[in-house]
Amino acid sequence: MRPVYYKVYDQGRYMGTYTATELQTMLHCGRQVPREYAADCQRYRGRYTFVLVNDSVGMSLQELAKAWDIERLRILRAAGRIT
Repeated sequence: MRPVYYKVYDQGRYMGTYTATELQTMLHCGRQVPREYAADCQRYRGRYTFVLVNDSVGMSLQELAKAWDIERLRILRAAGRIT
């Protein structure tokens, strides 16, 4: 299972991107806190805002590889590199 990352803002100022486990240690919060607060667009302790980082739009590595192969072949065919 891949770790889930969250962008963290303190009073609107960007702090960095962290996993839920790292945030648990940094902010002394439960592991589910970032997910719950990000989903509700709420501030944790009145100051921390969490934004879920979704870099692969929920696709697995196999799905991404398959989509890449399809696009790559389409481009090569359009360029006349393969038939």
